[in-house]
Amino acid sequence: MRAVCLLLLGAAVGLVLSAGVNAQGAEGKNWKGKDLEKSDLRRENLEGATEADPVAIADPPAKADPAPQPNPKKEPAEGEGPKGAPPAKEVKGQLEKKMWGPPAQGGTRHTYDYKAFKFGEPRTGNFKTDGVPANRETVIYPVRVAVEITRTFTDGTSKKDEKKQTYVFFKDEFGDWTFRFKSND
Repeated sequence: MRAVCLLLLGAAVGLVLSAGVNAQGAEGKNWKGKDLEKSDLRRENLEGATEADPVAIADPPAKADPAPQPNPKKEPAEGEGPKGAPPAKEVKGQLEKKMWGPPAQGGTRHTYDYKAFKFGEPRTGNFKTDGVPANRETVIYPVRVAVEITRTFTDGTSKKDEKKQTYVFFKDEFGDWTFRFKSND
């Protein structure tokens, strides 16, 4: 590897010399012959030079990132929805009962460990894509959920399933909260 680097360096020096570039710096300063693997080679070779370093001008040192500014828009806490959204307890209760719940005949017990629970921005629903009632303006509240469901069977064995899904929640014609499945994420 070192031989390849030296070969390339020799070719570069040959090109520079053939182009007629003077290796002499300002005021008689020249290259000090330091080890080429040093990271501060450019600075050491140009000490005392009065000319500006063209590489330093083209590639200024990286500036420190400014301190992060607080987000003026307050993000709701995880599980806390936007104004008018169903309570997180209601959302989880409906999903646990209607989507993931154990069969009606019994025999299994389910436990839920929510890894993520987040509301999206509310918007007006579309009856074709969101399943809201037609001919009526309905606000929907998207919800993204990541949950680990542990099913425990009567023989004592258990199985874990992880679900990452998106739903839309809205109020139906009777003012009750309901939902539609949107996607597996």
